[in-house]
Amino acid sequence: MLSLKSWLNKVPFKYVDFWDVPRLILVRYRGKPFLLDSDFDEALDEYPDNGSWKFLENVSLTPVGSLPVCDVHFDRTKRRKLDATILDRFVNAKTS
Repeated sequence: MLSLKSWLNKVPFKYVDFWDVPRLILVRYRGKPFLLDSDFDEALDEYPDNGSWKFLENVSLTPVGSLPVCDVHFDRTKRRKLDATILDRFVNAKTS
């Protein structure tokens, strides 16, 4: 069960692809845009549990790490909001 804090920190997002959960998400958190991308693995013929998390700065993409897709908590529809506190570790990540 999610904590009250987790529910209060849900923020809206936009997505392009959906398979079980959104697979390409654009979300703004603490004034920074994030692109969450979960690539399809051709060898496994499925989406892996870890997705690439990329921080958008200007027009270039700079990867800042990865996080299991299963660790992202969505609203019950999985199409409107997500708990953005999971992005806290990336907010102050250095980009080059």
